[in-house]
Amino acid sequence: MACSAAEGIPASAHDLLGALHSVPGGMRTSLQEDLAAGRPSELDAIGGALLRAGARHGFPTPALARIVVTLGSNA
Repeated sequence: MACSAAEGIPASAHDLLGALHSVPGGMRTSLQEDLAAGRPSELDAIGGALLRAGARHGFPTPALARIVVTLGSNA
């Protein structure tokens, strides 16, 4: 949340959790669909952008970095 605030993006944990809870069970993201089908994905546009924003503002993102590396190696 601190990183989004530093980027000037208004967000709250309550709103984020509300959005996540509104997603139907079993729904797959386009990133999941692309990775499963072996197609180029938006991994860098999503995960990479978050990593770069964290770096710009001095927020460590080790868990996200591991996720991006793992997903990227499976692409």
